[in-house]
Amino acid sequence: MPSSPTAWCPYPPGTADLHHEVELVVALGRDAPAGILPVETAGTLILGYGIGLDLTRRDLQAAAKAKGLPWDTGKGFDHSAPVSALLPAAEVDALAPLELSLEVNGRRRQAATLDQLIWDVPEILHALSKLYALRAGDLVFMGTPGRRGRTAPGRHVPRPSGRAAAAGWPDRPADGLSWHHTPPLGSHR
Repeated sequence: MPSSPTAWCPYPPGTADLHHEVELVVALGRDAPAGILPVETAGTLILGYGIGLDLTRRDLQAAAKAKGLPWDTGKGFDHSAPVSALLPAAEVDALAPLELSLEVNGRRRQAATLDQLIWDVPEILHALSKLYALRAGDLVFMGTPGRRGRTAPGRHVPRPSGRAAAAGWPDRPADGLSWHHTPPLGSHR
């Protein structure tokens, strides 16, 4: 996905039930040491933060779940996880008071401060290090602090906004998802 204010994400094929979740994205700038990453040092790996959109074809996911199959067709498809430009970690004083929000057709669908996440970023990186090698260049979606929502072709969906939104995209044709430019992450300083 191009990281420009004119990037656009098409509505994916094969679904009539596309859902969205706005999420904080953490970019790693260093490899984690071998083994389990201590919570106390997890923050040293972070290069920057962005805003991501986790898109899910819920109908395909539900069909796979009902058959006991993997959900990969529901979660992994072209443009399923667009990410904004990154804000360097050094430019963010504290994540907890920042707000993530999402608008669909001009109506707010999600809004929450990052202190509402169940686990903070170092705790999530620590937990992930028990299962995966964490590498420079990894982008980690942190989960959504608020509810998710459904969308359909023709809606101007989603519009990340609030003090934590890092970038956005302009309106596009009715068969895709479109975003709008918003203030940069950390503009609260």
